[in-house]
Amino acid sequence: MHAAGSTSETGWGSPTWRWGYASGDAHDAAFQIRNSLSSPQARREWIASLEDSNSDVPWFEIKLVLALKWQKAIREGRCCDGWVETMERLRLAEYEDGENGISKFVVDLAKDLVSADQKSERDVASQVLKALEFVKLGL
Repeated sequence: MHAAGSTSETGWGSPTWRWGYASGDAHDAAFQIRNSLSSPQARREWIASLEDSNSDVPWFEIKLVLALKWQKAIREGRCCDGWVETMERLRLAEYEDGENGISKFVVDLAKDLVSADQKSERDVASQVLKALEFVKLGL
C-alpha cells in the first residue's frame, strides 16, 4: 500500500510547490499523504511496502513523507541536527536530478543514522523514519 496515486508530482523544484505555505502543491500533497497515512496500521503497511525489494513507492512520495516527519519532529523538539540541512537541500530542490539526485539524497540521509544496516537506498529512508518513530507518532 502506498499513496502515490494521491499525490501531485509537480515536485520540489516547481514554483507551484511552495513548501511551508498554506497553499500550493506541497500543501495539497501533504494533506493527501497525511490522510492516507493517518493510522499506525497505514504507516506500518507503507513502511513494509517501502522495504519490499519490488517496491513501487515513488521517491517523490518518500521525500515528502520524510520532509513531513522532519517538520513534525523539529516542531516537537525531537530532531534533527544533520537532517535539518538535508531538509533545506530538499526544499531547495537539490535532489531533483533523477537517479543522481536520489543517490545524493540517500548519502545525506545516511550521514546521521546510527546503524549502518541498509541493504538498499530505500532501506536508508526506512531507517530514518523508524529512528523518528514514524509508525507510532505519525506525520
